[in-house]
Amino acid sequence: MDDESPHIVELVDENGETTEFEHLMTLEFDGRDYIILGVDAADGVTDVVIMRIDNDGNGDDIYSSDIPEDVHQAVFDRAMELIEENDDDERSSV
Repeated sequence: MDDESPHIVELVDENGETTEFEHLMTLEFDGRDYIILGVDAADGVTDVVIMRIDNDGNGDDIYSSDIPEDVHQAVFDRAMELIEENDDDERSSV
């Protein structure tokens, strides 16, 4: 299995529109789980989307974008730290 292939997540919005995102990572922050997704914007830049992972009454995962700004920023900062650590580890192992 190719670990380098992107993991695609399809989300459906309230209007029934489906958008494909690349799963960048899932991380735990302050006792909650968050999913970090990337989507290619029209200008060729990857936009990052952060969503909190909650559970519905059936135990299924649901994603919520209703995150306080300070928490959103803290999760983003932690994700960037993890990416930098991973990049540093990959460079040192070459």
